[in-house]
Amino acid sequence: MGKTIVLAYAAEFLAVTTLILKMFAPAIEAGLLSTEIYKIKVILHDKLLVEEDENKKQDLNRFINYIEVRPFKFNVMKVINLDATFPVVILNLCITYLIISLQLTHLY
Repeated sequence: MGKTIVLAYAAEFLAVTTLILKMFAPAIEAGLLSTEIYKIKVILHDKLLVEEDENKKQDLNRFINYIEVRPFKFNVMKVINLDATFPVVILNLCITYLIISLQLTHLY
């Protein structure tokens, strides 16, 4: 009897964990992609320091400026950023509406 309850809780925990990972996977991947873009910027700056050809230096400088002017971002309907703060935003939204619903239940 006790073993089946533990297995049921473990199965429920795994199901919820899988659901949460699926829900926040785009935000996690966007965060990982942003760190890769930062690494590419560092590599480009290092290449710019060692490059001796002026045409290549100018091209590298132009590309670095383009990357810095147009930063990498994923947006949901141009309102919510998909980055590492996305789970916190969702949690904040849920807590806010929970508090509002609790306050409104006292009216009736």
